[in-house]
Amino acid sequence: MKKILNFLKISIICLLCVLIGFVVKSGGTTISKYMFNSPNLSKEDVIVNYINALYSFDANVVKKCFSPDLNNINELQYFKARGNSLARELIELNSNYEYYKKNPPGEPGDEKYEEFMKMSSIIESEGLINYVLDEKITNLKELYSNKKPDIDVETETTSKYDEKNKLDFLKVRFKLTDDNKETYVEDREVVVQKKDGKYYIVDIYI
Repeated sequence: MKKILNFLKISIICLLCVLIGFVVKSGGTTISKYMFNSPNLSKEDVIVNYINALYSFDANVVKKCFSPDLNNINELQYFKARGNSLARELIELNSNYEYYKKNPPGEPGDEKYEEFMKMSSIIESEGLINYVLDEKITNLKELYSNKKPDIDVETETTSKYDEKNKLDFLKVRFKLTDDNKETYVEDREVVVQKKDGKYYIVDIYI
C-alpha cells in the first residue's frame, strides 16, 4: 500500500489552469477559449480543455480528455512499448493493485485497508487513469485551497502526424500566476490520439 501511495504522490504535477482568462496559442495564432462541453474537437482542444478543467477541479471534463484505451491493459502495453511514460506508470499502478487485491493491507476497519478498498472501488468502476485523475484533483484542491490560478497556455506541434497509429505529438507550455502574483512556467510533451473522430490524450507527465 505504501508503494501505491508513493506512486500517487509522485504522479501529482503542477499543470496549471483556470476557468476564465486563459489564452491559447498554436503556431503563433491566438485561438478562442474552448467550451467544456466539447473537449475533444482537435488536438489543441483536448490539451487546453484538460488543463483548464484540471484547475477548475472539474473531474468529469478532465476524464473525457484521456483515451479510454488507458484503462485497457493490452493497450497500455502497446503504448508502453512505444515509450509512453504514462502507460508505464499505469501498468506499475495496476501491478501494485493486483498484488494488494490478493494480499489486502491490514484488516477491515484499519486505515490502510479502508483506503485500499476505496481505491479498489474506483478502479473497478472507472478504471486506472480515472482513479489517478481523481487523486490528482483532490490534491490540487488542497494545494490551491479551491482557488483557480490564472494561466496562459501555448501548444506547438513537434513531430509529424503518425498516420498509421493516428497519433499527434505536441509541446505544451503552461504559465501560472497564483494569488501571490508569482509566476511559474511548466513545459510538457503530449501525445494525442485520434479515435472514432475525437482526440484524446494518451501520454503526458502527470
